[in-house]
Amino acid sequence: MPRFSLPVSETILVSGHAAQKLIKQGDGTAALLYLHILTTRGEGTTADAARALGRGEADVSAAMKTLAKLGLVLYEDGDGAAEDSAPGPEPPREAAAKPPEGFAAVTLEAQSVLGRPLSSDDLTRLAGLFERLGMPAEVILMVIQHCAEEARRRRGEDKRPTVAAIEKAAYAWEAAGVFTIDRAEKHIAELAERRSDLAAAFRALQISDRSPTKTEREYAETWLSLGFPPESVEIAYDRTVTQTGKRALPYMNTIINSWHSRGIHTPEEIAARDGAKKRGETQSAHDERRAPSREATERIKSLLDN
Repeated sequence: MPRFSLPVSETILVSGHAAQKLIKQGDGTAALLYLHILTTRGEGTTADAARALGRGEADVSAAMKTLAKLGLVLYEDGDGAAEDSAPGPEPPREAAAKPPEGFAAVTLEAQSVLGRPLSSDDLTRLAGLFERLGMPAEVILMVIQHCAEEARRRRGEDKRPTVAAIEKAAYAWEAAGVFTIDRAEKHIAELAERRSDLAAAFRALQISDRSPTKTEREYAETWLSLGFPPESVEIAYDRTVTQTGKRALPYMNTIINSWHSRGIHTPEEIAARDGAKKRGETQSAHDERRAPSREATERIKSLLDN
């Protein structure tokens, strides 16, 4: 009896790439079968799937071959040989004896995202995310998907991430304490918010017709990390240009650091400080006008002596 299996971890996660492949394929039976496989954790036979879906076994077998060619399942025929489809990843030697839980699902997703078979170095790097970071498979899958989305957003729809970029992102997530799906979703939302703030900061710096330089990006990221919203960056930029006549980032950085040292970050706090400073300057000028000059004081003293 032909059997099928799907290497997944205990947590079920339908990747965006899998969904895109199924939609593009346009095969309703294959899509239903994939959902059935996820629901049953990849356990069962084509006959079981046919009964569950109300389809003929021949239709289910054909759909299974479609999923195998899309790289979404591992399918074995009656002789136990894997269905001939796109080349699958070769397990790294150090993980061959006992691969980490969910490793096969991660390698399949990475292969799908990269659009090529994985090299032994790729597999070693991915295995390291399990071993060195202790990150569960479902979170690593989210890292891979996030990196794929970032590559398309930054460089175009046909662009793909590298394994090195996936590895770098995973280490950054680990440093941020991301080890669950809930925390990963929150982290992705935080990254999106920071990206939006960074774009607004660049607009405040009047950088719109070109990409920001490395130095400009470092300054903007530092100011945001200190708690300054883009609106405050715009105020600092306006004062810098007013005083220097140009976009002098070191001068602007001095203004922002001065605010930070006083616990001032929001536009409201900046306005309140400006108001207090102006009132102090007005009072000082008023006191100076009221105070007698030295010459007048000497004259009064002379009159009193006389």
